[in-house]
Amino acid sequence: MKQKFSVLVLITMITVLILSACSGAGTSATPTPLAITPIKAAASTIAEASVVPIQSAYLTFKTNGIVGEILKDESTHVTKGQAIARLQGQEKLQAALTAAKLAVASSQKALSQLRDNGSVNKTALELKVADADKALKDAKDDLDDATYTRGTKDQIDEARARYIVAQDAFDTAEETYSTLAGADDNNLTKAYALTALSQARTARDKAKSDLNYLLAKPDPYDLAIAQSKVDVAQANLDAAKADLAK
Repeated sequence: MKQKFSVLVLITMITVLILSACSGAGTSATPTPLAITPIKAAASTIAEASVVPIQSAYLTFKTNGIVGEILKDESTHVTKGQAIARLQGQEKLQAALTAAKLAVASSQKALSQLRDNGSVNKTALELKVADADKALKDAKDDLDDATYTRGTKDQIDEARARYIVAQDAFDTAEETYSTLAGADDNNLTKAYALTALSQARTARDKAKSDLNYLLAKPDPYDLAIAQSKVDVAQANLDAAKADLAK
């Protein structure tokens, strides 16, 4: 079949060449248009061809599915963003999209509440850290007071001077009373001397007690308590800082 078609084409081309040569041999300068007589193909001649449109486009959806509805007819003019077809199950997809939007809104609200609560908690924890820091400083001051002597050098010197004066007053009062010891108990002078001696003894004992207090070394029990308070205050401060860091 193809061979017959090729022979037919070859005969046609030879005929055209012969006619062209004959027309060129004439004396006329103006070429005569050549009329080609159509050649009818035999009934046994068959030709194959494919029809292709001048313009075409491939359309795809973002998701897989079955086309449920065509919204635009062929040759209809459309603009960008305009829907031309719809997949089946559009209602389910729309419902899922609505549910997703609600979930996003709920999550954003929860996040906002969490941030607000976090700001309040942070302020409270910062105050807790400040209180714990102050408690630690107070505990350290108490420990310092318990570690060193109770009195300064000037306080000790003044207390010692008061004790010396009180002791001398007591010695004088005792010596005066001793001269009146044999007198009658109803003797007024003896009574005054005994009263002065008693007052001098009380003043001397108090001055001695004050001096001993200032000279005393730290009490181990008080020192242990002060150190425990420092340890507890430090632990509270560390815990407060850890909570704030979270």
